[in-house]
Amino acid sequence: NKNNKMISEQYFFKYAWPCTEVILMDKRIRQQRFDDLKYAVENDITPSREVLEDTYKVAFVNLKELAERMNKDCWDIEVIKRYFSEDEHNMLIESEKAFFNKFPPTVRDLCKIHTAIIDKIETIAGKRIMFVKYKINGKEIERRCINIYNLSIEPNDIVIIHYAYIIEKVN
Repeated sequence: NKNNKMISEQYFFKYAWPCTEVILMDKRIRQQRFDDLKYAVENDITPSREVLEDTYKVAFVNLKELAERMNKDCWDIEVIKRYFSEDEHNMLIESEKAFFNKFPPTVRDLCKIHTAIIDKIETIAGKRIMFVKYKINGKEIERRCINIYNLSIEPNDIVIIHYAYIIEKVN
């Protein structure tokens, strides 16, 4: 499995990238940083640890706390995977210490990690658009998502989504 061979920085950036636009809108980074990171994600380039820690400061505060609880380094792949798990990440989004609580519930929901099923794939303006479905509190949600990592995806595949991005396919 490709994901097992992925280094910590790649895995972190893959999951963190969807947050970058929110961080930009919140004026926590400059447009140039956003543009550099967008170029990196589009060209499969992994930023340095320094750039990642400087960009995703809130994530690293939480990652370091989690790493301490797990008695590991914050760059340990197990810590990063746990941080971006639905349980851990979504609990942080709703916590009082997160900066997300100033956003409306719809934005907070986008920032959460969800396991979803590919409902349908449509080609719109030459681009394959993925429509996913998942449930929150028993209510079914349908969302359009971007397959930015060009995963091989078909209807009925199960995927992990973060914001409006498909992050990985679940086997």
